[in-house]
Amino acid sequence: MALVEASVLDHRPTPSTELRRRIIGMRAAGKQWKVIAADLGIGESTAIYHANRVVGRPLSGYRAVVATLTFLNARGNRWTGNAIAQHMVPPVLKEANRQRAGLPTIREQVTPHTLRYTCITSLFAAGADQDYVAARVGHEDVTTANRIYRYVLQRRQRGAIARLRQLAMRESAVDIGRRDALRHTAGER
Repeated sequence: MALVEASVLDHRPTPSTELRRRIIGMRAAGKQWKVIAADLGIGESTAIYHANRVVGRPLSGYRAVVATLTFLNARGNRWTGNAIAQHMVPPVLKEANRQRAGLPTIREQVTPHTLRYTCITSLFAAGADQDYVAARVGHEDVTTANRIYRYVLQRRQRGAIARLRQLAMRESAVDIGRRDALRHTAGER
């Protein structure tokens, strides 16, 4: 429990939180952005950014990971990937889909492994290089991360091709329907 309680460390104030507090105080005292930036040794746009950014931090990511790794299941055993997929992911998935009402639902095949794939592809999509991604996810060899990214990218491309094919087939069916209607109308005259 001490580890879980200590895992709230990511809720502690950060240097940028202190910077924001100082900037807001200086603005309240009537200082101009240019003066604030010069006093703090930062750019004017940086000062404005910090003053306007949201203060609240997301729920502790450390806490969830530490709790998952340290707590035992009802039988007194450690949580396995399969157990997490069966008992932890479904309620979270249900809640996520409830919160996303009106958007496409997240498929039920979400597993810890697919979440890991999502992390890897998201890092690549954000422009991270292969060495950074491999280091973040614990791959000793960058080819593993690249293989995952290529696989997901190929699936995405296949999906795009399938959507284009469906669109083309739909348009062809409409064209055929128009020709049949024109022939039918011409035959009635």
